[in-house]
Amino acid sequence: MITWPDFWRRTTSPLFYQITGQKIGTEQVRHLNDFFTDPKYYAIDSDEDIIFSTPYHDRAGTLPDWTTESGEMLINKKLHFKTLLLSLYYNFDGPYGYYPLLSQGGAGEGDKETFVAAAHYYKLPYYQVYKMADRAYGWYNKEQNYEHSSIVQYDPLTDYENLQQVKKNIEDAIKNEGENFQYDYDKFFTDYFQPYNSKQLFYHKLG
Repeated sequence: MITWPDFWRRTTSPLFYQITGQKIGTEQVRHLNDFFTDPKYYAIDSDEDIIFSTPYHDRAGTLPDWTTESGEMLINKKLHFKTLLLSLYYNFDGPYGYYPLLSQGGAGEGDKETFVAAAHYYKLPYYQVYKMADRAYGWYNKEQNYEHSSIVQYDPLTDYENLQQVKKNIEDAIKNEGENFQYDYDKFFTDYFQPYNSKQLFYHKLG
């Protein structure tokens, strides 16, 4: 299963995991969607209270950031048949049950988080594209805020190739800088996945 990212961080309620019986850890096991860097390079100071200082969706057992934009998905139905059935169940009672649990009124609340939530429950593999979505074909409102009419999503094959280079960049930086290594998510991820080294694949029209 391949999914594409939305613009926002995850806001899934802890109650969702209680309802689904999924155990959530207290220690930080990743930073956003970085599953590759040893947590010792970015985890909070051991003198701090781990439970209250660790970002909730960076803990073991939770759905990782970023949120999903489900205007397009690629699903192997044979492998993810259970995912589709469970997401169907989530959507039957979506507006009054699982949508608020999965998003808590966050931007774009709807069916979009049900698919990764179902795959996560069954521990089935999926890949969410790392290149963040871009806004396109818009205008500036009276407050000079950009209003877009389309979301640009990128090719997962090119994205995966870029991810291999990102992992190598992190490994090289740790090896070369040693104790002086400073973890910088924006440098390794946000700044690396750019339109010039990615390939546009979908233009998702809003509305």
